[in-house]
Amino acid sequence: MIDFFKNEMSGLDQKEVSKRNNAVKIYLGSYVLLSLEVLIASDIIETILNPSIEDILILAGIVVIRTAISYFLGKEIESTEV
Repeated sequence: MIDFFKNEMSGLDQKEVSKRNNAVKIYLGSYVLLSLEVLIASDIIETILNPSIEDILILAGIVVIRTAISYFLGKEIESTEV
């Protein structure tokens, strides 16, 4: 957030500010992707330790949703890098 505001408040032209903000978005996006993967792994471990059919179904839903979010966030990061 601090880098984003520094870029916006600097006296640079709009193209340079946009380029720097894209770098900040890629940086933050990579951390979000990592955290989603860690959360998926923790949910899998929790379900292994306490298995029930309800927990497995909830895990399946969570994994599908988080995988979809990770996929689209990864595509967004790839399109921003180009």
